[in-house]
Amino acid sequence: MILCLRLCLRASRSSFFSTSTSTTNNNSSLSLSKLRFLFLPSSTLPPQPPNLESHYAHLILTSHGYNPNPNLNWSPHQFRPLVTDPDLLIRVLAMIREKPEIAFHFFKWLQNQRDVKHSLLAFAAVLEILVENDLMIKASWVAERSIDLGMHEIYDLLIDGSVAFDKGITRRILDLFLWVYTKKSMVEHCLSSFEKMISRGFLPSVRLCNIVLRVLRDKKMVHEAQEVYRKMVRHGVTPTVVTVNTMLDTCFKAGDLVNVPEIVSEMEREVVPNVITFNTMLDSCFKAGDLQQVAKILSEMERREVEATEVTYNILINGFSKNGKMEEARRFHGDMRRSGFPVTSYSFNPLIEGYCRQGLFDEAWRVVELMLDAGVSPTAATYNIYIRALCEFRRTDDARRVLLGMSAPDVVSYNTLMHGYFKLGKIREAFLLFGELIVRNIRPSVVTYNTLMDGLCESGDLETAQRLKAEMSRERIDPDVKTYTTLVKGFVKSGNLSMATATYDEMLEKGIKPDRYAYTTRIVGELRLGDTDKAFRLQEEMVAKDHNARDLITYNVCIDGLCKVGDLEKAIEFQRKIYRDGLVPDRVTYTTVIRAYLEKGRFKMAKVLYQEMLRKKLSPSVITYFVLIHGHAKVGRLQQAFQYSGEMEKRDVRPNIMTCNALLHGICKAGEIDEAYRYFRKMEKDGIPPNKYSYTMLINKNSDLGKWEEVVELYKEMLDKEIEPDAYTRWALFKHLDKDHASREVEFLEKLLRS
Repeated sequence: MILCLRLCLRASRSSFFSTSTSTTNNNSSLSLSKLRFLFLPSSTLPPQPPNLESHYAHLILTSHGYNPNPNLNWSPHQFRPLVTDPDLLIRVLAMIREKPEIAFHFFKWLQNQRDVKHSLLAFAAVLEILVENDLMIKASWVAERSIDLGMHEIYDLLIDGSVAFDKGITRRILDLFLWVYTKKSMVEHCLSSFEKMISRGFLPSVRLCNIVLRVLRDKKMVHEAQEVYRKMVRHGVTPTVVTVNTMLDTCFKAGDLVNVPEIVSEMEREVVPNVITFNTMLDSCFKAGDLQQVAKILSEMERREVEATEVTYNILINGFSKNGKMEEARRFHGDMRRSGFPVTSYSFNPLIEGYCRQGLFDEAWRVVELMLDAGVSPTAATYNIYIRALCEFRRTDDARRVLLGMSAPDVVSYNTLMHGYFKLGKIREAFLLFGELIVRNIRPSVVTYNTLMDGLCESGDLETAQRLKAEMSRERIDPDVKTYTTLVKGFVKSGNLSMATATYDEMLEKGIKPDRYAYTTRIVGELRLGDTDKAFRLQEEMVAKDHNARDLITYNVCIDGLCKVGDLEKAIEFQRKIYRDGLVPDRVTYTTVIRAYLEKGRFKMAKVLYQEMLRKKLSPSVITYFVLIHGHAKVGRLQQAFQYSGEMEKRDVRPNIMTCNALLHGICKAGEIDEAYRYFRKMEKDGIPPNKYSYTMLINKNSDLGKWEEVVELYKEMLDKEIEPDAYTRWALFKHLDKDHASREVEFLEKLLRS
């Protein structure tokens, strides 16, 4: 038996370490030399009243109730000395150690007493009793309680051997503390505890190391995860397939492909990769847009005879669909069905979403019919994909018809369509939809209110947005960090920084912790006002309060802000700092700086950055190509614009209406009207229907050339296709007439064409 009695016999002077709840944090000032003062020979201890420990031990055991109320018979008055004297408590705990569950219940009861004095050694003593008896759930409660009280010195007591516990028990308690730190995501204590354990020869189990790595992965702390991985391997903790999977996932999620070969090499030596390993690699490659690596991984799976699972197929279907490779997605969907795996809405929905993203709604609907043929009923999520995509293509009327056709629309269906209306500035329609949601007894969510408030803030109606926040409280829907961030963003946009700050402060007063998006919104506000110093102070505050390194989103926001205020050199400096924080710039980072270079007319540097992207195996997005095409076309560099359009096609990046309009604008500006018409018709043929801006550009150019018949034909075609002209379209139509004539001509023309 472990001699906890040693603690008791030598603890008579441990009141030196006892503090009230209000002074618990002062324990951090105790040195280990003082802690060893507790372990003096028993002859040096002052005498104690005889049988006091026996009296309280007997009282605890005989008055202990039974679950669910084991402490019903205990009263603070009865056990007053144990509440206020940790030394006596330790000795009593030693006497009832044979009844560990009662010892735990009594200790837990003590923690609820108002004036209990906490002691490092009392917590250590009860932990030793519980761990020795394998009561690990109860021990974890004690460890978590000590951490909540800020008594982190217990870890040092155990590590330094200042308490005479068996080494095996000590290691298990240390493991327990490390596990609690991971559970509470206390990253700094996690890393510190791991380092101390490794350095003192208490090797954490590989399972615990894997948990630490997962915490670091979720916090996107790539550099720290790599350090922990290297140390565990160097000190003899053999990685498992879970370790390797976690590390691969960490690297892929952060876009750090440099260290992947090293991890794979380690995997080859230490573990046999399983299907989970390959699934992790496939999923990460899809997220990174590295489709070439996907093919290599599939070949390696085949070479190792690793059978694909249902999860593998769903990753492949989802990954190829999201990357616009619908032929491959359909092929793997067919393979999945032929392999006998059950197909569900999770297998079909990615295909529907993939087609919808490309505007191929007929193809998407054919997948729905395929679902029905397979006996799989479309879910609300299936229809919500349709509604969201139609809204993104500004087809809110069609989205409305889909919602009306649903047998059981949910709150997400309404939220999505409301968001679509707001994006088009259709505030009235959005609020009518909100009323319909209430009538149908679908309870609005915090997302519903956030969507309404976001739309109002975008339109500048901050007063109504604030009234909605008050309504949330009346409806017992708690505003969240997004609610406050939306208002902050609205006030920033309107230039009312004092109200933005007041709203942000109110959020803090409500105990709502600002997330990175909230901080980033404030940073954007300061950057828009040109106060870069305050923006960077906010960034430092975010890092200090989160106890995390800066993430890539924050860096990208700062770089974008610096580019917009014209400080390109500082933006480049920030891009370099990304590497120093253990992160890797992504395509958003590169696209932002490329745009800034193009706006400054530095085309050569923009090309250098584009080529650097390709060397680093970062797949340029459709936004990247839009920036490059638009940047060259608008200044008459049509040849270069078409070169990037060709690059986009060669890399299987599907053009969208923005990239097409950018080229069309360049062609029109160059005066090549025949070429503009050819390209306009090609857009339709390629499945990219021209929009209001496409027609307006052609109308404007024909108007400049005096081709009135062409202008009227284009305007009629717009109306026939139910494309609503805006004020700029009408200006382009009659810009060569005087104002009075123009208004009459527009009214007459529209009546004529609509008749």
